[in-house]
Amino acid sequence: LRNYLKGQLKKEREDIMKVAKENGIPLSEIGLAEEEDDDQ
Repeated sequence: LRNYLKGQLKKEREDIMKVAKENGIPLSEIGLAEEEDDDQ
């Protein structure tokens, strides 16, 4: 289940980043860093 949830989160993040990029919204403004950081 944990891996499933992590996979869902990663997919959500990718969708959010794509939409933000398309609309010119800085990722820092929505609380996302540009780089993938799986350690935290």
